[in-house]
Amino acid sequence: MSTAFEDFELNTAENTRLLFEQNVFVGETLKAHQAGAFKWNKILFPVLVDKPIHQPDLSDSRTIETIIQHNEGWLAGPEPEKQKIRTALKGYFAQQIQCGYTFAVNLMQGTPTFILFDNTMSILLNWFGHQDPQLVTDKIDTFIKKS
Repeated sequence: MSTAFEDFELNTAENTRLLFEQNVFVGETLKAHQAGAFKWNKILFPVLVDKPIHQPDLSDSRTIETIIQHNEGWLAGPEPEKQKIRTALKGYFAQQIQCGYTFAVNLMQGTPTFILFDNTMSILLNWFGHQDPQLVTDKIDTFIKKS
């Protein structure tokens, strides 16, 4: 499972370590916590930090091809359609200074995005938006019971 801070510049390995080891909040996460809108419970499983990707790599044709390959299920179609998608993706990512590699390659919508990985780093489950904590627990428990 991965967590991200709302403020991209604060989304660092160090701030993530401080959050999980010392309950230190920063940025929008801190504001939400201070306002009582963010309940924090210690997480007892590994947490990953997304690898940053910057320009020019972000809009590079190799990155765009990786995105197409990772999303073949809904980006499938004839080559002229794929070329339109490539052009749109390149235009979108050319406007970004940086973002998380996993977010880019999997075309994730933003935060909060939750991702459950297996031990080979394959994505088992991901969803966007706030979820009921019990629903999250149930989703994770389903995969724990299978292993």
